[in-house]
Amino acid sequence: MIVKLMELLNDAKKNNYAVPAFAVENQLMCKAAIEASEKENAPIILLAGYNSNNEDILFLDYVYECAKQSKTKIAIMKDHTKDFSDSIKGIYQRFPAIMIDRSTLDLKENIKQVKEFVEIAHASDIEVEAELGHVGIGIEIDKNSKDNFTKPEEAVVFVKETNVDCLAVSIGNAHGLYKGEPEIDFELLNEIASKVEIPLVLHGATGTGEDCIRKMCKNGIQKINIGTELYMSSVNAVMNNIENLSKSPYLVYEKIVEEYKNVALKWIDLCGTKNRS
Repeated sequence: MIVKLMELLNDAKKNNYAVPAFAVENQLMCKAAIEASEKENAPIILLAGYNSNNEDILFLDYVYECAKQSKTKIAIMKDHTKDFSDSIKGIYQRFPAIMIDRSTLDLKENIKQVKEFVEIAHASDIEVEAELGHVGIGIEIDKNSKDNFTKPEEAVVFVKETNVDCLAVSIGNAHGLYKGEPEIDFELLNEIASKVEIPLVLHGATGTGEDCIRKMCKNGIQKINIGTELYMSSVNAVMNNIENLSKSPYLVYEKIVEEYKNVALKWIDLCGTKNRS
C-alpha cells in the first residue's frame, strides 16, 4: 500500500529505527525492492525520477501500481532535484514526496529556494526533503575538514524558515564509493537531533560500516538512502552470468532481482525495519 513519507519517518523517529530508501531505476529493481519489503514485512521508500532514463511516465505508473498492490507500507519519492524546473516536474509527475537539493548554495539562498518550493509543494499535499551541509560524491575522506558538515545552529534556522518535512545532513558521509574510511561524527549527529524536531536523513550509506549504520539508526537518523550498493549488485549479477546472456537472458534478469533483493534485505535488517509495516 502507498503511504505518506512522513507517516513512516515519524514512526521511525518515535521508535528509534530508520526506513531504507531504495533507488529503483527499472522494473526489475522495483520488483526486487517490494519483494524484500514483503518478505520482512518492512516499510520501505522507493526513490525514482533521479536519472532521465527513469522519468518515463509508464515506468512511474508501474512503480505506483506495484506499491499500491503491495502488502506492506511503501512511500514513493523523487530523489535529488537539482533545480526549480526539475523540482516542479516532480509535482506534474505525481510524486507524493520530492527531495530538493540546494546544498551547494550558501545558507541564505538555500533557505530562499527551499522555502519557495515547500510552499508550492505543501499546497499540493506533497512532502519535501532538503539538504543542509553538502554531501559530496566519491570524495577523498579528509577527517580534518568539516567545512561541508551540517551546523546545528544553521539547521535550527533552516528548518524554521523553510518548513521542510525532513532534512538530509552531512556528518562525514558521502555519495558513491568511499576513497578511505568514513568517520561519522556522532557527537554532531546527536547535537543536530537534539535541536531539530523533524526526521533526519543519511545519504551515502554504502561502505559506512554495519555497526556504524545500526548506531546511526538508533541515534537520530530516520531515513537512509541506498543506491551505489544496489547498482553494484545488478552489475555483478550480469557479470557473473555473462555466459547466459545469449542462452537465457531471463535467467540473468532473475539473478539481477535476486542480488538486488539480497542487498535490500540486508539494509532492512541494518535499519531495524523488519516487522514494522
